[in-house]
Amino acid sequence: LSGTLYVFFFNHTATTEIYTLSLHDALPISSGKIKDNYLRVLSFKTLACEKTGRSIDLDGRLRERFWDDAVPADGFIRVDFSGLAKKKTTARVVLGKNAVYLAIVCSESKPKKLSAIARKRDGNIPNDEAVMVSIAPHKDEKMVYQFGVNCDGVKYDAKGGIKEWSGKWESATRLNDDDWTVEMSIPYKVLELDSAPKKNEKWKINFFRSTIETYEKSEWSATLSSPLDVEKLGALIMN
Repeated sequence: LSGTLYVFFFNHTATTEIYTLSLHDALPISSGKIKDNYLRVLSFKTLACEKTGRSIDLDGRLRERFWDDAVPADGFIRVDFSGLAKKKTTARVVLGKNAVYLAIVCSESKPKKLSAIARKRDGNIPNDEAVMVSIAPHKDEKMVYQFGVNCDGVKYDAKGGIKEWSGKWESATRLNDDDWTVEMSIPYKVLELDSAPKKNEKWKINFFRSTIETYEKSEWSATLSSPLDVEKLGALIMN
């Protein structure tokens, strides 16, 4: 082990702390897995979220003014820790009266030439040209709800990794000149919530993108290949 530096990352409030523990849980810097000066990207991530009293026109165009005011979640990292994602992805979240709204912008050189493989709901979306969001809204539970859409608008959802579960939510995609975009509207009742979250309440959340052209998979919060581990998801703070 001489000459090898191992770094341990732990999610603790809003900071990243370094400990010396088992090498089984460590990320060796000398392995070449840490590049592009993105150690800061591996730290615990938070995203502020605002409320709106306006409804959403679900068309994938992101024309609502509240999208301009929403804080962006960006700086995606490749899931194999080989560097920052080559394809830029930006996600935003806004709380509506009866549903949470999500918008994801996926930069792409030739978006109108994209095609997807999955044609039916709950198909192999994670290996398609697609995006996915993981949400854990319950403070005392570790249940993760997943909602995905490929570039052709085919949907995927799962509860606790079980894709046989299906919720009633809506989405829209659009292929633009320099990107493709997704809008989602997920009712709170689908997340088994009685109402919108209150100010300062916290959810756990993460965003994922897969790209066929470059065979790249990236995510906003580094989960260390554990997408259903609530402790590794980022935090969504309600303002």
